[in-house]
Amino acid sequence: STNYGEVNTNYINNQANFVDVNLQYGDAVSYYTLFADNYNFGMNLGGGLRQYVGEIESSQAGKESLNSTIPLTYVDLFYSLDKQEYIGFYTKESQLATEKIQESGLYYKNNVTKVDNLSFIATYALSNLSFADDYNAKNGAGLKTSGLNFQLKFTY
Repeated sequence: STNYGEVNTNYINNQANFVDVNLQYGDAVSYYTLFADNYNFGMNLGGGLRQYVGEIESSQAGKESLNSTIPLTYVDLFYSLDKQEYIGFYTKESQLATEKIQESGLYYKNNVTKVDNLSFIATYALSNLSFADDYNAKNGAGLKTSGLNFQLKFTY
């Protein structure tokens, strides 16, 4: 499973410095599905990588480029409404000493094709990001985002 996303936001960090963030990210996640046949519940367990590329700008640190690849753990709990529609909750996390990601989301998934490789997904997610570069040392804050995401996903 491969997910792509983009973060474009403005926020004020803990030290009240204006920050402009323009980050693109991509996830490559591999997982194993556990499904209870007698029930409509299932779980995906796995891991992968997330790569961030972009720029962060603040009044204190100036503009800095960011290119970082971070390992992730992935857990997804879902309920099957029928064999084509699902609702669920997922979390992706990395707790390295220098870089941290915590992302959680609620989603609705509808398999457009019967072979499950093309899906429409609507997700509401919350993220906390902290990077190992000079940005956090100068500013003392990570990035918090939330939002609604719609995607057409092809899985192979």
